[in-house]
Amino acid sequence: MKVRFNDMKKLTPHLWRLYDSIKFATGFGKSLNVEEIAEMFPDVYEFKKQKGNYSNCPQLYKDIDIINASHEVEKIIIKKNNNFRLATEEEAIEYHNKLVRRLIHYRDNALAVKYKIGKDGQGKLLSAQLTPIDENSKAREFTESFIKK
Repeated sequence: MKVRFNDMKKLTPHLWRLYDSIKFATGFGKSLNVEEIAEMFPDVYEFKKQKGNYSNCPQLYKDIDIINASHEVEKIIIKKNNNFRLATEEEAIEYHNKLVRRLIHYRDNALAVKYKIGKDGQGKLLSAQLTPIDENSKAREFTESFIKK
C-alpha cells in the first residue's frame, strides 16, 4: 500500500498507540526495535526472525510510513537498523534528503526504462508477421484509411 501525503485520513487508534509508544520511549532516550513493538502489539504485528536484509514485520513498516505521512503528527519516526524513534530536526532533514535522493534515482531509472522500451521492438505493437507496427508500416495506413475526416 503506497501512502500519499494528500490522501491521508485520520490515524486509527492503533496507529496513535504505536506513535505514542515510540514517542514515550524516545522521551527516555531509547528506541524501540521491531521485536519489542511486536511484543507490545501481538494482535497486530507478527515478528519473524530472519537472516539477511529481509523485513521481519512488513505491516509495522507500512504503519510507520502511514504515521510519517499523516498531517496529524508533527514528528517523524526514523528507522535505523530495525530501531524506531522520533527524529531530531537534523535527522528529519537527513531523512527527507534520503527520500529525495531515492526519488531522483527511481525517476532516472524510469526514464531509462521508457527510453529502452522503444529499442529492439520492445513495447511496440507487432503484426501477424511479428514485425513492429510503426509510422512506416502498411498496417498503420490500413487502419487510418477508415478514419473519416
